[in-house]
Amino acid sequence: MKWIFDPTENELIEYLAAPEIVKGIKSFKEDLSSREMEIIADALQVADAVRDDFVKAGLQEKILKYHLVYDYMPVSFSLYMKALSLFPQPKTIAELCQCFLALSKEQILEVYQVHLLNPEEPEQTMEEVIEQSMSLSAENKWYWSQAIKYPEEQVKGLVEVLMKTSEIYRPYYERYRHERETYYKELDIDSVLKEFQIADFLEEESQLYQEIRLLIFSPWLVGLGVIRYANNSSLAYLRLSSRIEKILRNRHQVDNAVLADIMKCLGDKSRYEVLVELYRTQSKNKDIAKKLGITSAAVSFHVQKLNNQLLLTSNKTENGQRFNLNKKLIIDVIAKLNKDFDLNLLEENWSDRFEMS
Repeated sequence: MKWIFDPTENELIEYLAAPEIVKGIKSFKEDLSSREMEIIADALQVADAVRDDFVKAGLQEKILKYHLVYDYMPVSFSLYMKALSLFPQPKTIAELCQCFLALSKEQILEVYQVHLLNPEEPEQTMEEVIEQSMSLSAENKWYWSQAIKYPEEQVKGLVEVLMKTSEIYRPYYERYRHERETYYKELDIDSVLKEFQIADFLEEESQLYQEIRLLIFSPWLVGLGVIRYANNSSLAYLRLSSRIEKILRNRHQVDNAVLADIMKCLGDKSRYEVLVELYRTQSKNKDIAKKLGITSAAVSFHVQKLNNQLLLTSNKTENGQRFNLNKKLIIDVIAKLNKDFDLNLLEENWSDRFEMS
């Protein structure tokens, strides 16, 4: 498999993600431990500064209205991938915005459908998905409903937002250019994929893709995962932020703080039951929801929380999402409890044997 890194494309896609800082930092911080916040302390200060600049420019309400997000992914990214299937590769944010404006109403609605609908639940409408979502506020649900009714107007508003936010964001992006470039030069992609349990998924994806594009985001846009657009089978991206390895390795070191976060995550009965069902059956969300007596939206909400604590890893595929239990992390949690309470339940080398298997 061939890995492609295009600095110009990387910059454009980060500009697409940047407006989310207005509404995402508070909830994002809630999923970080104090030690992880120390790792990106300077980056979080930058994120706060970006947010303040967006607000001072009077962009907050427009971002909320036009920069729509579902399942933690901006719809602007899906629009970008659709545009790549129709137009030459844009080199600037202005060129990209012109591509967005050239999309027809039908093409925009197609993007929304791909972005919102789960292939596992083809009977659902976009309106039903939005209404049942647990991750969207009532205000965001309203904005999504208006976007579905008036797609061309929504895209025009998005273009206005992107042109203004990219101008504000550019100096911050440039400030961390050296860090991103250094991370890319030193990146051992195969080791990262193996260490953080993405290698198996990409081995299957390699049958579909001869190349995968790398995205190296600034440290305040924390993330690691595979992104693909269902209606463009030639495109797949692996997204990493420039300090993601440090954050994830911290989570793999199960100290008291990490243990407390994991136990808090699993303290929700329904969330634990969702984790068990995904591990044992790999069932569809709607089937798990029916068995547990909760909604599909509730299942999605719990899955995201499990992802945030690395108890699950997930990747979007042509047929929905594939989930894997992070068994190594579970073993490490048990090993810590065993050590702290002298339970003598495990052989000393059990964890090492598991890692080698």
